Amino acid sequence: MGNPLVRFLSRVLPPNTPKTVCPPGPLSASASPLPLVVVASFPRTGTHVLIDLLLNNFPAYRRDPLYVNLDEYLRAGLPVEELLRTGGYVLKTHYPEATFSADQQAAYEQIFRTAILLMPARPAVDVARSYRRMLGGAREADLPAALQAYEAYWRARQPETFAFAELIDPAWTASVVARLATLLHQPQPRRPISPPSRRSYLRVCLRKLGTRLLGNKLSVVNTTVGFAKTKSTPRLEPAPWQRHEQR
Repeated sequence: MGNPLVRFLSRVLPPNTPKTVCPPGPLSASASPLPLVVVASFPRTGTHVLIDLLLNNFPAYRRDPLYVNLDEYLRAGLPVEELLRTGGYVLKTHYPEATFSADQQAAYEQIFRTAILLMPARPAVDVARSYRRMLGGAREADLPAALQAYEAYWRARQPETFAFAELIDPAWTASVVARLATLLHQPQPRRPISPPSRRSYLRVCLRKLGTRLLGNKLSVVNTTVGFAKTKSTPRLEPAPWQRHEQR
């Protein structure tokens, strides 16, 4: 993020504003009972790309604030019962990745049992490269073991997985959104909203800042954290437990 103005604005409006995420924003009541949707992801695998595809294409899941950071919600000691009773939220979690997640397995399991489980998946080599850019190589030596533990935890829960290359490629948006519509039992949008083009850097920055200020009042939101341009990645061949039939 080389632009000084962008750096300044991102400090003034960080990604975790009350209009964007709970916490710090409070939960809002749902107009109709809907299941919770968990986006379970290892960091740097496309977490917010998938979250934004959900928020921009399925109005029933656009809330105020837009989504829940489940790791921070549980770390803050907020009640699981209220979250389950409210329903209809997209929940972000990196559990059980230790650096990002609270150590409250029973609370996580209580939520995962009834939620729709979704997961972005990205080749390990690309995750490692993204880690290097984000952390300057810190913790990279621990990455293979952390990935192995993460995959072992989720293997038994069999979330519906989405290849990172599909999530960021507008050519795949209609197919991805159609799968999501089926999983969520929601109407399929007539014109699916794709992730922003990597060439539209200024527009992306403005949309991120608008999302942090206005939340669900913005017609198209962008909840992603960083401002770096996303590099392309080869199509991922999922592990056996991640495979799904193409719809």
